[in-house]
Amino acid sequence: MKEPSFWSYSLREYRRAGVEPACLALQEEGANVNLLLACCWLGSSGRRADRRHLRRLLTAVASWQEQVVVPLRQVRRSLKAETWQVVATGRRALRQRVAAVELEAEHLEQLLLASLVVDLPRRPGRNFSSENLQGYAALLELDFGPRWRALLAAVGGGIAAPC
Repeated sequence: MKEPSFWSYSLREYRRAGVEPACLALQEEGANVNLLLACCWLGSSGRRADRRHLRRLLTAVASWQEQVVVPLRQVRRSLKAETWQVVATGRRALRQRVAAVELEAEHLEQLLLASLVVDLPRRPGRNFSSENLQGYAALLELDFGPRWRALLAAVGGGIAAPC
């Protein structure tokens, strides 16, 4: 069976019950949702990302997150507020277009992340999702607490379902 692409894995897993709220809660603590999902994707395919790999991934996407993704997210969230004195249907339509651009920016980020891990060795039959997430939490200097474990549980321990 061919491994799902990072993007298809993320779209599928993000729809699982509990994954979205767990990711968003960790995002509020400073985590990058794409890196959270990358930890699970890599782990589920038998790849362990050590601290050096995780730091490389985080560094590679930091400016993209700061200069592109986060501003798009802020605009999208701002357009949700009903305090703007513009036609509501126009505001909603604009918000949907901004959300689509934000999603494309996330996709481009995932393509970059996936390109940086092609050389990570695989250990078939092993799942390193927990270790990868713990390493990412440590890199961010965050406690690997209930929110991290909630994400791990929501993705089924990181075990990818057959496509």
